Amino acid sequence: MFTASDDGSARVWRIKDGRVLATLNAASGWISSAVFSPDGQRILTADQDKTASIWDSGDGRLLVSLRGHADAVNSAMFSSDG
Repeated sequence: MFTASDDGSARVWRIKDGRVLATLNAASGWISSAVFSPDGQRILTADQDKTASIWDSGDGRLLVSLRGHADAVNSAMFSSDG
């Protein structure tokens, strides 16, 4: 499970004991939405700083920031085939 926050972070949690497994930190702004890829290996975040970002779900490492939007990105979604 994960949560997204207006403090610019999203956290991946282990449900059985509430332990934080990874923390994703946006460059600026706040993360408004986050979703797991169909295989669970990546997390896509929608950021208020006009970017979408792809993260490694295992260690929280930023893989790529997708820039080019004219305004805040409010939601994120993977296609069903990844």
